[in-house]
Amino acid sequence: MERARGISLIIPARNEEARIVGCINSALQQTIPFNEIVVANNGSTDRTAEIARSLGCRVVDVHERGISPARNGGALEARYNILAFADADGILSPNWVEEALKSLKNPKIMAVSGYNHFTNPDPSKENHYNRYSRFAYGCVDLFQQAQLPFWVGNNLAVRAESFEKSGGFPSQVGEDVRLSFQLWFSGRPKSELNRNMRIDYSSRRFDQNGFFNTLFWDWLIGTITNRPQVKYSKVA
Repeated sequence: MERARGISLIIPARNEEARIVGCINSALQQTIPFNEIVVANNGSTDRTAEIARSLGCRVVDVHERGISPARNGGALEARYNILAFADADGILSPNWVEEALKSLKNPKIMAVSGYNHFTNPDPSKENHYNRYSRFAYGCVDLFQQAQLPFWVGNNLAVRAESFEKSGGFPSQVGEDVRLSFQLWFSGRPKSELNRNMRIDYSSRRFDQNGFFNTLFWDWLIGTITNRPQVKYSKVA
C-alpha cells in the first residue's frame, strides 16, 4: 500500500461513548497535528462511531472482536506512513506528536513508545496503581538499553513498513509483550522509549476488577495461557 508522508492515529474502540470524546479532543489539540484520526470501531452498540464521525474522525468497522484485530484493522486502513496507537480512554499530552516525530527524525529508529500514567480521583490509589507503571517502564528501559525492542501497544508511533513486517498485534492477551518477543528474533528493529510521549489512562480496569486480579489473573496468567482477547475482561 502506497502511503503519504504523515502520521495517522489509530484508536480501537468498543462502546466508548463515555470516554472517546476526551481522547479525540486531546488528539486534536496537539502542537503538531495528526494528519488523520482513525477510529477502529469494534462492534460498538452505543454512539461511539457517531461521536467519532462528528469530531472529524474516519471510522472503520472491524468485525473481528479484540483490541488487536481493531488496531491491525485500523492500521490497514490508515493513509500515512507513521502509525500511532492510543486507546479510547487515554488523554494524550499536547506534545505527543511533536515528541514522536522528534524521536523518529533519526532514520534508524523504527518505533518509539511513550509513557502511560494511570489517573484516579483518589491520590493514594493513583500512586499505588502507578507503582506498576514505574516498574513496567523500568523493564522497558532495560530492554531498550539491551537493544531489545519493546513496543507499548497503547502508546506507540511506528513506521508503517516496520509494523507491516512485524505482522501486527497478536490476538491474545499480552499482545504487545508477544509482539515484542517476536521482534527480538526477527531483526530487532531499532526502537526507543520517549517518556515525554505521555498518555493519561483511566484506572477503570483496576477499579472494577481489582489491582491484583487485573495484573495477575487477567494480564499475567492471560498472557502465559494464550488467552484469546475476546475472553478478556468485560471492561472494553
